[in-house]
This record gives sequence, structure tokens and C-alpha cells, in this order.
Amino acid sequence: MLCILWLAASLAGLYDGRVASFVLSYVALKLLLSGLYVRASRYAANVRAFAGRVAAGNFAGVAIWLSSLLVPTPERYGIWPLALFVELLTPILAVRAAYGGAAYMPRVFHPEHFAERYGMFTIIVLGELVLAVAVGTAGTGWEPAALILLVAPGSALAPILFAWLVVLAMLGLTAFETLYAGRSAPG
Repeated sequence: MLCILWLAASLAGLYDGRVASFVLSYVALKLLLSGLYVRASRYAANVRAFAGRVAAGNFAGVAIWLSSLLVPTPERYGIWPLALFVELLTPILAVRAAYGGAAYMPRVFHPEHFAERYGMFTIIVLGELVLAVAVGTAGTGWEPAALILLVAPGSALAPILFAWLVVLAMLGLTAFETLYAGRSAPG
């Protein structure tokens, strides 16, 4: 929880170019998570290969995040997507490497969780966008000339709403269909 609070507190500094606190808080969070995977690889034989590979991938992501601190500010933002790409690809590659493409029951990797997590992330981004529009237009007085200022936030809202609907559709195709499989439709 302290790492999450540290991460949240460091977000304001990103606008001023103070990124060290953000990167270090994220690295601390990923190191804690990696430590849990290392612990799981030691004590749980059925997930040893998977957990070890996920820990290694997280450590690789941590190294990329830390290396971004050595790069000047504008270029450093180009390194962050690479680190995120490594972190997103890690569980997929870990499942394939640990189980050789064979089905593993019980699964330790549930694709449904990705849709759920990104759905929640999209809802948070949507809420932040609505908050930013409300704060940005608070002092305008809502005169007819000020209403034109809503075009930019409105155009930003459209792709986020679309992404939210896509994620909800992904959730519907995985979790909800599995939940209601074999049941008759209500009504």
C-alpha cells in the first residue's frame, strides 16, 4: 500500500519533469511483486517454472525502468513503453515456456483477468477524464463562447468510451459467457 501511495503522490511531479520519484515508486512496487513470485517459485512446485519466469521478466522490466533514469527527460518517455511491453509480454511467454504450450490444469494464468484489469483501468481513465473536464470548465461561466471548449474534451472522450465498450465486450465473451453457460436467458 505504501508503494501505491508513493506512486500516486509522485504523479503530480510528472508534469514538471520530476520523474525519479515516479520511476522509483513503480520499481519498488515491481520488486515487491517479483519477490512474491520468487517466493512462490521456491515453495510451490507446481508453479515453479512459471513463477520463476515471471519474476525474471519483472526484473527485466525493472532494469528498463531504472535505465530510463539515465536518459534525458523527453527521450525517457520513449523507454517507458518498452518496459511496459516487457511486463505485458512476460506472463504470456512464461506460460508458454513453463508448460511448453500444453494445457495446465489448474491454470495459473487466466486470460479473463487481463480483460477485467484493463476494463477497470479504462473506467479509471474515463473517470479522470470526466474530472479533468469538470475542473477545466469550472471557471468558464458556461457562456455560449465557452461551450466550444467542450469540443476538445468531448473528442477525447469518444475513443475512451469506445475502448471501454471493447473491453466490456471482451469481458462478456470470456467471464460472463462462462458464468451463464447452460442457463436459459432471463425474461
